[in-house]
Amino acid sequence: MTSTQQPRLTSLDGGADHVSRSRVEDLDRILAGSLSVGEQQAAVLPVSIVIPTWNEAENIGHVLRAMPAVEQLVIVDADSDDGTADVVRETHPEATILLQKPSGKGNATRAGLEVASAEFVICMDADGSMDPGEIPAFVALLQQGFDMVKGSRGAVGGGSTDFTPLRRAGNRSLVMAYNALFGTRLTDITFGYIGFRRDILPQLGLYATGFEIEVQMVAHSALAGLRFAELPSTEADRISGESHLSTWGDGKRVLATIVKSRFQPGREWWRHRGAVRPVYDVLPTQVEALEAALALAATPEAGAVERRGAAVRLPRQRVAPTDARL
Repeated sequence: MTSTQQPRLTSLDGGADHVSRSRVEDLDRILAGSLSVGEQQAAVLPVSIVIPTWNEAENIGHVLRAMPAVEQLVIVDADSDDGTADVVRETHPEATILLQKPSGKGNATRAGLEVASAEFVICMDADGSMDPGEIPAFVALLQQGFDMVKGSRGAVGGGSTDFTPLRRAGNRSLVMAYNALFGTRLTDITFGYIGFRRDILPQLGLYATGFEIEVQMVAHSALAGLRFAELPSTEADRISGESHLSTWGDGKRVLATIVKSRFQPGREWWRHRGAVRPVYDVLPTQVEALEAALALAATPEAGAVERRGAAVRLPRQRVAPTDARL
């Protein structure tokens, strides 16, 4: 997706927004006083990008060519037979390529995390549904002090061009269940565009084997009392091929992971957990949400911010009905 395109974005609640995805205009405002987006993209960002792949030869090249310069790229390939690894080598010769055994997105992600070496880590998909142009925004928030930053299609300014009615209903139901159990106000828990500080990995205690690893990251970060931020993000249609996601099968595994994480942790990290706290409410626009997050990190004792333990919560603002989320 180019920066000049303005796709019709469908939110988790079925609303629609015409949102400009001009990263340069928006993020130059956000990062004023630090690095401009152009400077960040020209510099090498201190981040390891972890991407699981399985027969993504027609997609992965597009993703890698759109990626800013990063310290490390880790591709975990599930023994693809379409030449995915060859495309990676041609497009990004310095990439670390791992052969995944056993299969499963969770297994692949955890294998990639084991070799990640940069200060920050971002997990993303290989199919082109996640915009690599958002990586500097993830890094900026992590550099400002957040432990984990998650892309959200449900936050104002985010959205999806790939939601079917069934996927939208399923996502909204899972978000509602998660928020009810964890006392949070998140807008999206199943989008796998997630960044975090590498040194928090021991606190996450990840063990999921499939797509549910994404919600496990979020749930375990909440129970560990980590500083968490949502970043409005856009999900595009995959460039080519069919999704490996099973709406019903993976949806049930995600729900089971939510319940197990809340009531049956049974892991060492549980003994170090913080209280389950609200994170923060969505703000009216993408720019305001990013500005508020960065301003919070820079001035954590600002009067508009309510600090509760290690987590933070920004006050809800009124938005137009067409912009309301969840």
